[in-house]
Amino acid sequence: AIGDVYLYGLNDYSNSIITYNRFLEKYPYSKNIETAEYRLAESYYLMNNYTSAIDGFSRYISKYTNSDFADNALFNVADSYYKIDDYDSAINNFERLIKDYPKSELTNETLKYIDSIKRTGR
Repeated sequence: AIGDVYLYGLNDYSNSIITYNRFLEKYPYSKNIETAEYRLAESYYLMNNYTSAIDGFSRYISKYTNSDFADNALFNVADSYYKIDDYDSAINNFERLIKDYPKSELTNETLKYIDSIKRTGR
């Protein structure tokens, strides 16, 4: 899809956001809607627009709790909070990831973040 070209091929996050938003508006019942919603949030994240990334990934998690990417989305929510210096929200979401997705491949990295925040306050 063209949004993937902007996102992964060209690192043109502004155009990937425009493209995914258009896709979501035009094809709300597409079989690719879940992927488009994740990649829209990912575009915001990669653009360092963490507030929009938190919104997008949170929406994704609430709709696709059992998705293969839900743990990644939750990790990105926590990491976004971390990057905007909201450490309480970061810890809450990192701990939620461990509780909700105990078999996630992100568990070790998540535990490192939690330990670091608790030891240093950031």
